[in-house]
Amino acid sequence: MAIDADFMRVLRKTFQVELDEQLQQITDGLLALEKKPGRDELLEIFNSIFRCAHNIKGAARGVGANNIEAISHRLESLFSNLRHEKSTIDASVIDLCLEALDSIRAITATDLDDSAELDSTEADNPIFARLDRAIIAASPEQQTATAPPSGDRGASQPETPQRDDGGTGSDRVTAEANTESESPPAPSQQSNKPVGGGDSIRVSLEKLQRLSSLAEELQVAKISIDDHFEKLLEVSQQIHKLDSISSHAAEPVTAQISDRQNTNDLYFTKTTARFDGLRAQASQLSKAMRATKNRMGFISAALQDEIRMTRLLPAATILQPMHRIVRDLARELGKEVELTIQGDQIEIDRAVLEGIRDPLIHLVRNAIDHGLESSADRAAAGKAENAAITLSVESAGGQIRISIADNGRGIDTQRVADIALKKQLISQDKLEHMDELGKMELIFLPGFSSAEIITDVSGRGVGLDVVKANLRKLNGSVEVDSQPGAGTTFRLLVPLSLTTERGLQVSAGGECLVIPSTAVERIMELSPDDVIDIAASQAILLDDTPIPLRSLADILSLPLENTDRRSTIPVVIVSKGAATIAVVVDEVVGEREIVIKRLLPPLSTVPNISGATLTGSGEIMMVLNVADLVESSQQRSSLDYMKIDSDPVEAATPAHILVVDDSITTRMLEKTILETHGFRVTVATDGKQGWELFQKEKFDLVVTDIEMPTMNGFELTERIKQHQHYSDVPVIIVTSLSKEEDKKRGVEVGANAYIVKSQFETRALVDVVQRLIID
Repeated sequence: MAIDADFMRVLRKTFQVELDEQLQQITDGLLALEKKPGRDELLEIFNSIFRCAHNIKGAARGVGANNIEAISHRLESLFSNLRHEKSTIDASVIDLCLEALDSIRAITATDLDDSAELDSTEADNPIFARLDRAIIAASPEQQTATAPPSGDRGASQPETPQRDDGGTGSDRVTAEANTESESPPAPSQQSNKPVGGGDSIRVSLEKLQRLSSLAEELQVAKISIDDHFEKLLEVSQQIHKLDSISSHAAEPVTAQISDRQNTNDLYFTKTTARFDGLRAQASQLSKAMRATKNRMGFISAALQDEIRMTRLLPAATILQPMHRIVRDLARELGKEVELTIQGDQIEIDRAVLEGIRDPLIHLVRNAIDHGLESSADRAAAGKAENAAITLSVESAGGQIRISIADNGRGIDTQRVADIALKKQLISQDKLEHMDELGKMELIFLPGFSSAEIITDVSGRGVGLDVVKANLRKLNGSVEVDSQPGAGTTFRLLVPLSLTTERGLQVSAGGECLVIPSTAVERIMELSPDDVIDIAASQAILLDDTPIPLRSLADILSLPLENTDRRSTIPVVIVSKGAATIAVVVDEVVGEREIVIKRLLPPLSTVPNISGATLTGSGEIMMVLNVADLVESSQQRSSLDYMKIDSDPVEAATPAHILVVDDSITTRMLEKTILETHGFRVTVATDGKQGWELFQKEKFDLVVTDIEMPTMNGFELTERIKQHQHYSDVPVIIVTSLSKEEDKKRGVEVGANAYIVKSQFETRALVDVVQRLIID
């Protein structure tokens, strides 16, 4: 009897889930065999692989996957012989078994509904003959005893002699079995969807029971709501009766009042009694509905949590296959690598797991190829010949931290900088002002690769920028820490779930926005006096640590609110990994539960936005991507657009200041500081250019360095002070020259102030400028 095609599709999807688990168990067993286990453990592994192969064979037969059945039968026969003979297993046989598993995956990767693929002849795949020979080698004395039972449709006799046409007797048995059996209708015409794209997931019975219990509680609460509704109808009827009595009694009551009679009418008696009853009913109904509301809220939250839990899968789902990846790549590169996995029992949202699979594989392959030395190099460096990679997973509140650590050569930041410069990924000027951490971050630039030649493993220009981009899509981040000669650690931080979480609702630039609560460190209200100026930027002190201050509206290119007259500034402290910033918002509305809807292409590429959520009234609010926000904020060097200043210059027209310095860093630092405090600034690169500008425009003050080409600061100051029209213009010298003779020289040429750069403070410069301009 033919099986219903729809039912067969469901059955094959179920088979795919079971197949993935069984194949992973066999893979783990084969990799364990490579470690030369003791005799007892060896037999236990043989038995485990035998059982998994047997289970796959039976399940494959049930869904008509004949090729999978034939391969798994051969694996079953091979390990049946090995466990009975108590034989050891050769490395080449392990490689062959892993290839057999890859063949099964290749069959299922196309489409389990593709009958042509599933029922193709065994001659199409050379793995069959190789497995046959391995079975014969494992049990020479039982060459005629491995034929499958007559009921094993599709399973062949691996020891059957070769036919003249190059095939085997097993091919004939399989062909005959396929002809005699009644195969299901070919579903390939009905569905071309790969199994890997299906949304099936295994849910434990315990989780389903909890969901069922909550559903029953929800039904009880629904009944209570029905009762409350009935009582509400009664209250409505009472109000209707009161309204009716009032309309009929209105005229006589008016007459009584006009006649100033104080008699109590029957109307008042009835009305008072009805009002008392109505008040009691309303009070009882209010209490009952409040209790039901609280109960519904609790049940709804619990139900939501349980449903979210059904989406969680152990991290082992993606981490266990890493053993095979490490083993194969290490062998290809001639390295000895030991992989250790910790915390793989922690459960993570399936969507998050799928999102971090590729970044993890990339980082592991990168560690083996670039991070770990060969055995000879390790021995020469006094290290253990076998290198090690540790994959660890741990919970961090509502987030998951995944670390990939190796004990290799570490990252040479100077070599990284040289490569980035050679590939023109960064300018020499920017490189000169980078610290070690900044140079380390260069490995995440698009196009960066330290591979000297192009291979199938590396050097193709697909670098760690892909890892960073993929993590951003998950609202995650990546950090790197490395010690030269000791190793490197990459830390990935991703949310536990991509669907429901809590968020802080804020307003900025006239828009309502949501910041994920997991990224919020603190909410503060500051006065303008709390804002400090540091390194051409503004910041606040948090636990004695300066935190960059940025406007959320400016980062998102939204209209800026004028903050000049604010007495307090609402600020949200957010962090992603090691980076922390303070963002100025218009208002902090409050925390709320949000259901995040991911944006579809092309909106998914919009920076700083990770998704959207709906309010109770149906309005759409954007959910911010904090990792993007932090990076975007770092591209802004100042907050002059905020105009936050406790001591603004009281002038209708801002004073015009000329800044003269041959160092672009100092020049822009001073320019930014002065513009932040409301001054208009023009810059010059040396004394000669400064003098030329000074004669063309009107300036209220000059800030100059001393050591400059063409014309130094002393010469510029002397020219200004000796000119009859410019002698009253104040000149401030800001220099690294701190000797007394230099200061004396500055006084001699007429400088109004002399500031040494090593003692440079933003407030000191601003105070001097304001004092000289006012004077």
